[in-house]
Amino acid sequence: MLKQSQIEKLDSIPNSGEVFLFKSCTINSLYPTVEAATRRSLKALDYEISESNEQTCCTDPLYYSNLETDVQMTAIMARNLSIMGRFSKNIVTECNGCFSTLVKSVENLQNPEIIEKIEPILSKINYDIKKNFNIIHIVELYYKVLPKILKMRKIDLSGIRSVAHYGCNYLRSHPEHTICDPLMPNIIETIVQECGGAPQLYTERDCCCGAGITQRNINPDLSLEVSYQKMKSMLEVDPELIVTICPFCMSTLENCQFSLEIEKDLEISIPVLHISELVAIVLGFDPISDLALDTHTIDPIPVLKKVKLVK
Repeated sequence: MLKQSQIEKLDSIPNSGEVFLFKSCTINSLYPTVEAATRRSLKALDYEISESNEQTCCTDPLYYSNLETDVQMTAIMARNLSIMGRFSKNIVTECNGCFSTLVKSVENLQNPEIIEKIEPILSKINYDIKKNFNIIHIVELYYKVLPKILKMRKIDLSGIRSVAHYGCNYLRSHPEHTICDPLMPNIIETIVQECGGAPQLYTERDCCCGAGITQRNINPDLSLEVSYQKMKSMLEVDPELIVTICPFCMSTLENCQFSLEIEKDLEISIPVLHISELVAIVLGFDPISDLALDTHTIDPIPVLKKVKLVK
């Protein structure tokens, strides 16, 4: 059951108008298809996208690896927020890491001790502190405007069997700032089902993808074992697609399949789509010419052809 704060957040998400798109380094470098899908879908849904080349990384890889302090992270993000505040208070991101760091930095900017430390830094580079922002994960926006998506739908998901992966940084880092119950999330499944798909529940749905921020590098065997347990659980419900909301998880869920075939003799090849890519398909954008989904590590086009989502 949603808390009052979560209901209020859902109500605060605009149905149209200007939003600032906070660009993700992971998406820019690994999945430009996700950004293409986000841009096309937002414009189709009557949102005006603002952005700035002055924006820098959210520093999530450093912060959650304990390589920078709260003050350092907040100083960097306060600069980003100062830039974004020139355009809109509604900040949209497609990345769980960016979402978590944005939420944390906005929280930290309510702390007088942190402000006292970062204000002199920002003033030296002619930036001021802005505090009032609405941090929105793209999946939350799609959930809010789902009636509009259904009204504009060009493609039905044709009963395609899919499994959802939410990611730790969305469900667990700041559960009070999401719009779903972190113990029983359902917004991905709701979007998929309403668009004609057949989402499947599986035992390890809320388990980590296996990356664990640093664990993929520090404890690779443990990381792969976690991915193994998750993928085995997925196979039990015979999915045709994995749908996620996190590009870092997306990379792990794709690449671990090759490692699992070698290390664990697990035969698996399930394409992974970001929720933005799936929504863009539903809105009628061509998976190849508009979204370049055939460039994914595991090509989803054969599956999409099978269910006639692409010619």
